Amino acid sequence: MNSPQIENKDEILVDGKIIGTIKGLRFNYAKSDNDAELVDLHKEAIAIELSHASDRLIGAPNDQIILSTDGSLRWKGEKIASLSKSEDRYFPKIILLADDQILPENIKNIEGRLNLWLRHHINSLLELILALKKPHEIDGLALELCTHIFDNYGIVARQKVVNIVKGLDQDVRAKLRRFGIKFGAYHVYLPLTLKPAPRELLLILWALQNDDVSQEETQEGTQEEGLAQLAHIILSGRTSVEINPAINKQLYEIGGFKVAGNRAVRIDILERLADLIRPLIALDSDRYQGDQASELPLGAAPKNGFRVNVEMTSLLGCAGADFSSVLTSLGYRVERTKIQEVIKEEVIKEEVIKEEIIKEEIVKEETPKEEAEINDDVVSLAKIDGENPAVTKNDKSEKDIENKADENSEAQIERFDEVWFFNFKRQINKGNANRDSTNKHKVNNRFANSKNKGNSKKPYKDSKQKGADFKRKPKLKSFDKDSPFAALAALKIKS
Repeated sequence: MNSPQIENKDEILVDGKIIGTIKGLRFNYAKSDNDAELVDLHKEAIAIELSHASDRLIGAPNDQIILSTDGSLRWKGEKIASLSKSEDRYFPKIILLADDQILPENIKNIEGRLNLWLRHHINSLLELILALKKPHEIDGLALELCTHIFDNYGIVARQKVVNIVKGLDQDVRAKLRRFGIKFGAYHVYLPLTLKPAPRELLLILWALQNDDVSQEETQEGTQEEGLAQLAHIILSGRTSVEINPAINKQLYEIGGFKVAGNRAVRIDILERLADLIRPLIALDSDRYQGDQASELPLGAAPKNGFRVNVEMTSLLGCAGADFSSVLTSLGYRVERTKIQEVIKEEVIKEEVIKEEIIKEEIVKEETPKEEAEINDDVVSLAKIDGENPAVTKNDKSEKDIENKADENSEAQIERFDEVWFFNFKRQINKGNANRDSTNKHKVNNRFANSKNKGNSKKPYKDSKQKGADFKRKPKLKSFDKDSPFAALAALKIKS
C-alpha cells in the first residue's frame, strides 16, 4: 500500500483515493465507509501533516488571519479558534479549535501566536481608547471623564457627564484634546474610533461580554444576526439608517450611532448637524432688513428659529417625517404656519405648454412613416391654397391653453412654513427631574422650620411697593458654553 499523498487543496490521498481533508487545524474524514480503516493505518502520516499545518500557521503573516463578526479567528477561510469573554472587556480569551493528533507543544505555540496576533490587532485599532485607561498627567475630573469614555467604548453622552464637563477649565480640556477627545454638543467622544474597522471590532467585543446575538427572523424563516447586519451598515459608510426593532439599541451606540426618533444617526454626523443649526438659532432674521436680508444664511428664521434646508437632509440622508423625528428627539419643536397661494395664469400656461409638447413628441414617435408622408402632402397642398397649417395649429393650442388657464386660475394649493425652535421647557423639566429629591424640598423645609420657631418674616417690608402680586422672572436653565443652545439662551436672558 502506498503512503498518503497531500494535494494542493489539503486533500489526503491513498492509492489515488481521497480519505479526508485538512481544514484549518482539524482533519475531516471522507464519506466513504472504508476510509476509517485507511485512516487508522496512516495516523502517523496524518499527524505529521497536521504538524506541518501548525508550522505554517505559526509562520503565517498577520494579513492571513482575520477576525470575523461571529467572534471567530479564521486562517485561509477556515475557523481555527473562537473568542470568549474574560475579565478584561477589551481582550477576550481564545479557545483553540484543533485536532487531538496535534502535539501539545504545537498547541502551545499556536495559542501564543494567536494571542500575539489578537493583541496586536486590538492595540492597533483601539489605541486611543486603551490610552484612556491610565492617561499620563491626568487626574481629578479629567481622569473621571476618561474613565467614562473608556468604559463606554469611546463614546459617552454629554448629558451623563455634564457636571464633569462644566468643571473642566480650558487648560484641562486642551490636555484631553491631545488624547483625541472631542467635546461635541451631544457627545464627548473619540472621532477617530468612529471608523468602520474600530467600530466593527467593538461590536464583536461588546457582544462577547454581553452574550448578545441580536437576531431577527425574516419572512423566509431564516435567522440573520443583527450584529452582522449592523457591521455591514458600518462598513457601507451610511450616515443614518432606519431603526430595526430586532436589534438591541445599545448595539447601535456601540456601533457609533445615536438612536434619534425613527433613525439611527452616526455620532459625528449628529455633531455636524448641530454645527449647522447653531449659527441659525443664534440670530433673528427679523433684525435683517433691506440689503441685509440677502446676507442671511440658508435656513434662517424669525425669533431665533431655523428652517430645514437641503444641506441638513442630505447630511443625514433622510427627509420628511424621518428627519422631523430626529429633530424632535433632540429637543426641538416645530411651528407650522399654513400658506395659501393663488396659482398665477402664467404658471398654469407654462405647465400646459409642457404637457402639449410632451404629447406631440409621443405622437411623433408613434406615427408610422406612411402617415407622416400623408401629413407632408397635406401641408404642401395647404401651402398651395395659401393657408399656413402651422399657424392654425398654434392658434388652436394657444386657445386651449387660455381655456385651461381660465379654468384653473382660482385653483389653490396648501403649503406650510415649518420653523423649528429649541424646546426650553422640555430641557428645564428634564433638568428638574434629574435633581436629587433632598434638594427639591430644602427651601420648603427651611420655611417650615422658621414658622415653627415663630420667626417667619415677610419677603418685603412694604407690601404696597412689592406686594403679593410681585413675581420673580423664571430662571432659565444654564447651558454649557460649548452647547449649541448657549447663544440662544443668552439672547433669551437679555430680552
